[in-house]
Amino acid sequence: MILFDVYLDFCAFRRIVVRKDVIRRLNLAEKQMKSSLCVVTLWAENVPETVAFYRDIIGLELMPHHGPDRVHLKMGENLYLVILKGKPSPATETTIERFPVVAFRVNDLDEAIAELNSKGVDLPPKIEEDAVSRWVFIHDPGGNLIEIAEFVKTPFA
Repeated sequence: MILFDVYLDFCAFRRIVVRKDVIRRLNLAEKQMKSSLCVVTLWAENVPETVAFYRDIIGLELMPHHGPDRVHLKMGENLYLVILKGKPSPATETTIERFPVVAFRVNDLDEAIAELNSKGVDLPPKIEEDAVSRWVFIHDPGGNLIEIAEFVKTPFA
């Protein structure tokens, strides 16, 4: 009986410790969370063809941790593009007619277009632009709308 009572007291002590730890975590959560984007996910019915596009045409590095229906490509420092098997679903009831699921920033859009053309990518005949950037939209083999953009002014300044 004594051992059982001690065990209960030990469990009560652990509950108090856990509760204090939870309170400490809640207090930390009240401070502003610092975060950054780390994963972008796209769906494609033909994963190998879509992976080849992002690896060979766009120039992303294939990461070693992947499987046949879930492939990781490195987009930048601690940022990955994941290609999953499935059919992309366009947004419904949107007020914007078209918007890319992901955009790639380039230093020189004309140079990027020339390189994409040399690799057989079908590009629109017109470059779109506004006061901040120039861009073209293309579809990857999975049907996802992507953007290739050059910023002529610093965005969000």
